[in-house]
Amino acid sequence: MSTYVISDIHGCCNEFLSMLEKIRFSESDNLILAGDYIDRGKQSYEMLKWLEQCLPNVLLLRGNHEEEI
Repeated sequence: MSTYVISDIHGCCNEFLSMLEKIRFSESDNLILAGDYIDRGKQSYEMLKWLEQCLPNVLLLRGNHEEEI
């Protein structure tokens, strides 16, 4: 079991999903997403859809880009 922290995804959903594959993220791991999921990149909608369906072992924190929207 590992714990990972990722922030500043900024709508780069494909890159985010590639990172999860690279670290072999699983249900036995924990993931802390430290905000700024959207804005700037071209895949903010896709990122929001992923967040909407994320696993219970993912902790979502709000960043300043979420505050602005």
